[in-house]
Amino acid sequence: MRHKNHPFSRRPVTLPGTRAQVLLALVIFALPWPVLGQQPGGAAMPTGGPAAGGMPDLRAISGKPLPDRGMPAGTVTVRVVRQTLANAVANAEVTALLEAPGGEMRKRTAKTDAGGRALFESLPVGHQFHAEVVVDGEKLATDTFPIAEVGGVRTMLIAALPAGGGASGAAAESDGAAGAGAADAADADKKQGFTLGFVSGTARPDPTLPLGAVEVLARDEAGNPLAGQMIELGHVRGGGQVEVTRQHTDAQGVTRFTGLLDTKAAGTKGVADIGVAVVMPRGALRLGSDGFGLPAAGGVRVELQVPQRTSDPSVITIGAGGRVILQLRDEALSFIETLPLENHSDKLFDPGAGGVEIRLPREFVNAEGAEGEHKIEIRKGLGVAVHGIIPPRRPQAADPNRKSPDEVTFGFVMPMTGSTREFEQDFAMGMGEFTFVTEQVPGLKIESAQITGRQDRELGGKKYWLMRGEPIPPGGTLRFVVRGLPAPDNTGRIISGALALALAAAAGVFGRRSGTAQKKGVLNEREQLVQRREKLFAELVNVEARQRAAAAAAAGTRETADRSVRGELVQKLEAVYRDLAALDERHAV
Repeated sequence: MRHKNHPFSRRPVTLPGTRAQVLLALVIFALPWPVLGQQPGGAAMPTGGPAAGGMPDLRAISGKPLPDRGMPAGTVTVRVVRQTLANAVANAEVTALLEAPGGEMRKRTAKTDAGGRALFESLPVGHQFHAEVVVDGEKLATDTFPIAEVGGVRTMLIAALPAGGGASGAAAESDGAAGAGAADAADADKKQGFTLGFVSGTARPDPTLPLGAVEVLARDEAGNPLAGQMIELGHVRGGGQVEVTRQHTDAQGVTRFTGLLDTKAAGTKGVADIGVAVVMPRGALRLGSDGFGLPAAGGVRVELQVPQRTSDPSVITIGAGGRVILQLRDEALSFIETLPLENHSDKLFDPGAGGVEIRLPREFVNAEGAEGEHKIEIRKGLGVAVHGIIPPRRPQAADPNRKSPDEVTFGFVMPMTGSTREFEQDFAMGMGEFTFVTEQVPGLKIESAQITGRQDRELGGKKYWLMRGEPIPPGGTLRFVVRGLPAPDNTGRIISGALALALAAAAGVFGRRSGTAQKKGVLNEREQLVQRREKLFAELVNVEARQRAAAAAAAGTRETADRSVRGELVQKLEAVYRDLAALDERHAV
């Protein structure tokens, strides 16, 4: 069990989207939803992070580097926001300072885009990176961190934060000093270059070891001892400072760290809470233990083993806890899906260049993936592909709402073709129980045998419905029908198209009839008809505009009147076109 303020606890990673609708959904729905059957309809929506009841401390997120192996090496993105993660700061100049191993300093600048991101590419490996920006007179700065050989780094700078850093009310007060201690520990951890990796080992107390000793046994994929393997030990000292010690294993694959615990502190309260973690780097991977405490007697024995790899896609499923979010847009439906990928084998799953493919509905357009631990590739006409290694599924954490580290989020759009829209999405890997979320719109109904129940939720002044999604077996399909959509009236477009086609046909007839002296009277008559046609057409356009405005304002009486006027205008226009056609036929040569 890992306490929420344990120094080596992984903070929940906020995945900022690259478009407004993704940002909105992530801010509102990024946290796991409770099982609907466990709370009554009037239960309050959880607002806390995965490990606690309060909002995450945004000051603990701001400026912290987040390694991303899906990014090109030597790449850093700095995202600038104001107060909330959804409020991006565009066109802000970010200054990056690069320090070479010899101490030489270089400066580079980049401006943030519409999503608030400044991109720095082709940074030299081994240099130290530090970025600064000024927002509304407030100077913000990132931590200083090295440019790694593998992957890139994402970081975020948040301006105009309140004193609590984003936590509110009792949550901020209760988490207070403990949360600050964890943040300080994490800061020191980053500065020392120590990061946790995939958990691939066990740590257990051993009273036969000397007090404060940690003995590590490293094994390869076949279980053989790894001689000469680098082992890193991160140890949280007093004051929250993280010390990093590196040693190599002997011929038996064993190394022992000693002197981690002051013998004078043995037996005193809080000794077992001192944080320690062990990691062994293996190429681009970091494999290690969970954080653990040192016992008041004896030491800790750690066994680390390199997992075997597999590319068999059958070991990957979409676990329970996913979210499917429906939002109404102008003449379109916007969908955002957050799906937790799970590896049910005891091996590292490496999909290779193909990635893990998730199909989307056939009519999808404008798909886009949110930033996260995994790179998301959009495949036109098919869906999305998720790249990156997926470690074996870990045992269920003490907190059932804890966010999966292999959760992916992406969004897409489906055109709205009327008041009803059918939805079908195939899930080759299946999907566990999920939550379906939609805005509350009068008359809107979701019809599906797979989506049941409905609970009211309110956030930011908007009301939502939460529904329970039944598990989908491998190879199954999610099907539902959306009814009661506020579909636009396309009558005007149809009439305009018909008139345009008629006009084109008439123009073709006129083009084939060469003018002669005896046709001057005919041309005068045609000109009068054309002028009448243009006048009627302009009146029809005005009626269409008034009707659209009336529909938006729910002015039913005016809309009925406009429909009657429009019908008369259409009849008059048809008469004009008939007269034009008859005139041309009469005088055709």
